[in-house]
Amino acid sequence: MSGVTKERIADRPIFDFTVTSGDAEIRDFKGGLASVTVPYTLRQGENPNAIVVYDLDKNGNLKHAMGLYDAEAGTVKMRVNQFSRFVIGYNKVEFTDVLSRGWYADAVDFAVAHQFFNGVSDNKFEPNNEMTRAMVAKVIANMEGADLTSYNTSAFVDVDKDAWYGAAIAWAADNKIVSGVGSGKFDPNAPVTREQLALMIHKFIEYKSTKLVGTNKPAFADAVSTALQVENC
Repeated sequence: MSGVTKERIADRPIFDFTVTSGDAEIRDFKGGLASVTVPYTLRQGENPNAIVVYDLDKNGNLKHAMGLYDAEAGTVKMRVNQFSRFVIGYNKVEFTDVLSRGWYADAVDFAVAHQFFNGVSDNKFEPNNEMTRAMVAKVIANMEGADLTSYNTSAFVDVDKDAWYGAAIAWAADNKIVSGVGSGKFDPNAPVTREQLALMIHKFIEYKSTKLVGTNKPAFADAVSTALQVENC
């Protein structure tokens, strides 16, 4: 176990989950998911948005697992694809340009703690910067915890397979979460539009086979022009 791992789990709660069928111990759910809820009381000064769950493997390595702190219930809810040792961790990242009173502060804390986003440097997040199409693909891949190791080619002429976003775009395109803008291009550095972002999120929800509760469709004055632009995402 590395020194960094020891530091992260030094005094954190660790849960070891097992299930047996007869004499056999079942660890891997072979594509299935299990929901687990464990109690957790926030420690003095802890930000609830920075509570995370780590999977601690047999080699002492930490990997982010799907977990969410429920402040009202005082529990951590997990969705896991195997039983293992899980650590309730804390991963608060401070940025000098994210004010605690900012309307986006809680979301930044949550997204960065769960490694969906990173800052642009060790202490800057640049919350007002534009988000590019490549960034969206990378964030969605991070949210999914996608295994990108097999994606070593590019389906788009303007996407470098070795760029920081190359494998993420290849994965997202392969799973029909994103598509190109025409002529074999993805336009990775173009600022993502609101309608493109909405469609990418919608396609990700479809990929996850998540069912959403329907609601009345809002009447936007620019709905027609939006519908015309979402085809190329």
